[in-house]
Amino acid sequence: MYNLIRKDLYMAKLNDQLYVNQKLPKSIDDLLSQVINVFANTSSKNFDDSIQSVFASIGTYFKINWVNLYQYDQKLQRLDNTNEWCITNDLTKKEIIQNVPVTALSDDFLQRHSNGAAFYIEDVSKIENNPTLSNVLNAQGIVSMASKSIFIDDLFYGYISFECNSPHEWNDSEKAILEIIAQLLSTVRQKINLELKMIDLEKKIELNNKSQGEFLYKMSHDIRTPLGGIFNAIYLLNSTNLSIEQKDFLEIGQA
Repeated sequence: MYNLIRKDLYMAKLNDQLYVNQKLPKSIDDLLSQVINVFANTSSKNFDDSIQSVFASIGTYFKINWVNLYQYDQKLQRLDNTNEWCITNDLTKKEIIQNVPVTALSDDFLQRHSNGAAFYIEDVSKIENNPTLSNVLNAQGIVSMASKSIFIDDLFYGYISFECNSPHEWNDSEKAILEIIAQLLSTVRQKINLELKMIDLEKKIELNNKSQGEFLYKMSHDIRTPLGGIFNAIYLLNSTNLSIEQKDFLEIGQA
């Protein structure tokens, strides 16, 4: 419980800091410029901070309650909320949406996302013939949402979602930004995956070089030890009375 409180306080402080330090966009072009600039400088080390910055810009500009990134685990068939921004910290629900089985969601919801389609709901109370989805959204306080799938190497990675706790008619600008952010997230994740592969490869090469160095050192030591004994034996033999033939052999050994 103590660790959870500390984490909530940290996220609250981070959100406040981002809100204060970040220059709020004045237009769609300004918003898009900020987003592209942040993602252009995103790496595996600052990915979460970059996401938080981008989500804060989007959320405050469009005045929506939540901007979330959900990741789909195909093997375990579950969804996790990996990144969340909310307009006020008392609205956070990230800790709740973890390890959610896909069976808890409606088939239509997941199917449309896995097919790459965008998903728009302006008022959850007007959803017909889908009580499962209505119940899931109501349980989270979501009244309206707009979401778009993210694919990495043609595999369904998850989706980004804009969410409100009141009815909201999603306009063309919001839909366009949603599509762009989904594509940029896909590009950034692919770049980071490649970066992590390169780091892993460098570590393997370094480990391999270290192993080769240790092997050569051991072989050198194992070779030098008997050679030292041989040289000493030759030296001792040279100090004894030898026949001419033996001296010839000794000279060959010393060559």
